[in-house]
Amino acid sequence: MEGTFPAARVRELDRELAAGRALVRASYDRVVRRHMYQELQSLRNALARDLIGADDFRPRTTAK
Repeated sequence: MEGTFPAARVRELDRELAAGRALVRASYDRVVRRHMYQELQSLRNALARDLIGADDFRPRTTAK
């Protein structure tokens, strides 16, 4: 958008932009928390069923 706009309108648009950015950030944070919780539950279940051991966390070596 190009043009000359009154300062009050610019401030209003800036507030709307900030509010929209806050909504997007809050949504992102909720999604990340939900996915991290699901990952944690998967790890917890795998550990409880003895499906994961210490060897699963050792560095992998590349074969030549």
